[in-house]
Amino acid sequence: AFQIRVIESAVSPPLSSVVPVTINITDQNDHDPVFTKPIYGGDQDENTRSGQSIISVVASDKDSGVNKAIIYKIFSGNVRNSFAIGNTSGMIWNTAPLDHEQQPSYSLKVTAEDQAFSSAR
Repeated sequence: AFQIRVIESAVSPPLSSVVPVTINITDQNDHDPVFTKPIYGGDQDENTRSGQSIISVVASDKDSGVNKAIIYKIFSGNVRNSFAIGNTSGMIWNTAPLDHEQQPSYSLKVTAEDQAFSSAR
């Protein structure tokens, strides 16, 4: 905290007043979200009913406030929209039973985006 002192020197004796001043530094959106692992992998039995959790992806952001809030999205590899992701949890689940003979594996790409309105990056 700073203090400002005002002195009126045109009178004798000089009069003064002191007020504390606090300056808060606000966070800039200067960090990208970063996933905690470079690659995630999970297994799911075929014909498992839909809505079964498979894996969670996790990212963190060194910013604060809204600049730190992360939204997850599947942006590619979601054949027949077979998967969904919790936009704030990163949990991935199947949206329909999966058939190994029809599709033995999936390679999803997931993004993690912060929720800042403007970026200084």
